[in-house]
Amino acid sequence: MHERNMRKELDMTLENLTLSPARRADILRQGVKRRRPSMRWTAGKIVLAAALTIVLTVSAFAAVSPALREALAKALGSFTEQSQPISGVAVEDDGIEVRPVSALSDSGMIKVYCEVQDKTGDRLSGDMTVGGSIEDLPNVGAKVIGNQIISYDEQTHTALIELSETGNELAEDTPATIRLHSFHPREYIEQTDLAFPHELLQKTSLQTMVGRPEISGLFDIDPDFVLVPEQTPLALDTEYARLSSVGFGTDGKLHIQTAFIGDANHEGSHLTSFMQAPFREERLANSQTICFFYNGTWYCDNMFEISPDELPYATFDGLKGKYSLCDPVRGDWSADITIQPVESISYSTAVQVGGALVQEIKVSQLSVRAISESKATVLGGRPTYAMLRDGTKLILSNNSIGGLHTEDKAYDQWTFDQPIDPAEIVSMNFDGVTVPLQ
Repeated sequence: MHERNMRKELDMTLENLTLSPARRADILRQGVKRRRPSMRWTAGKIVLAAALTIVLTVSAFAAVSPALREALAKALGSFTEQSQPISGVAVEDDGIEVRPVSALSDSGMIKVYCEVQDKTGDRLSGDMTVGGSIEDLPNVGAKVIGNQIISYDEQTHTALIELSETGNELAEDTPATIRLHSFHPREYIEQTDLAFPHELLQKTSLQTMVGRPEISGLFDIDPDFVLVPEQTPLALDTEYARLSSVGFGTDGKLHIQTAFIGDANHEGSHLTSFMQAPFREERLANSQTICFFYNGTWYCDNMFEISPDELPYATFDGLKGKYSLCDPVRGDWSADITIQPVESISYSTAVQVGGALVQEIKVSQLSVRAISESKATVLGGRPTYAMLRDGTKLILSNNSIGGLHTEDKAYDQWTFDQPIDPAEIVSMNFDGVTVPLQ
């Protein structure tokens, strides 16, 4: 009876896969290959190993709350056994300590979990923007990064954050640096449609200066020209912002520059307009935005690629954006760790799928990645499934984590809902085209 109950528990952990109960048991009996000494896996040993792994993974959380330990376990989900516990690494700046505690990765995808604790105040929140990334890793020439808050414990002023990155080329244990530079609670007021006098757009020959912002507001861009502030100052129907300089600058571009005042005079405030013109294929936002501090005031400068002759044929919406009510906490939190990816099986292929020639498929316990010769085709937007050895179809269409393109290569990746033995996948199917793997 005890053995039957244990097998039932294992079946429940795999209920999201379209596998028969017999097939689930068979896969679990075979075990999943890891870079550890091999051993014979029984149902009891698998449950015990998973439990031990959870203990090891969350042991780095000795100083934080049970709620954050539970949040980490929930974030890892069924991949707890494939995760990498990290302990003994911490860095502090301005009273905020960052501690990497766990990682989950394969050759192309990495997730690192860190706890961030304000040890001297209450400057963090469960709804904040995290500035930072995983650095010093080999990649394919392009990558996608993302940061999110997993959980926040108000009593200890500690957040559990996830840093993710795709587009890597990891073949073995690889040194990396977790580098964070800001934490910005999202305390703001939305501005939906603020009218401004459009006749100001006709101003010409306004003076410009090189914009050298401490950060770029909406978009992370290189410094460019902005209008010298306060050339056409004018009040707006809000207590949080006013116009600063509006019109064509000596750089030949149209600018709408706003200044933020009162409680909104903080980094992160921004307002922008949209332009519609018959000589444009679609409704355009500003072509470039730079936000910057100047003489103690936070400004946002929107630039449009339009000439004075085209202006009579263009229409502009009201200003939209948000007023930030606090500044971010800035500092330098850099922690060195070693990423330990799970092993992948690589298959050489040569199958044409639309405009992409699929040349290689990499399969790990976490995901499958297709590397293609392509300049434009994105496989990630197509119906996709993996075929298992017993004929089970594993649908992956909604599991795409985006595609990356270099000059002549495309890298598309799909995650699994729970661990899969890579050797069990015998083919991939992209939009009806089968790519054999075995």
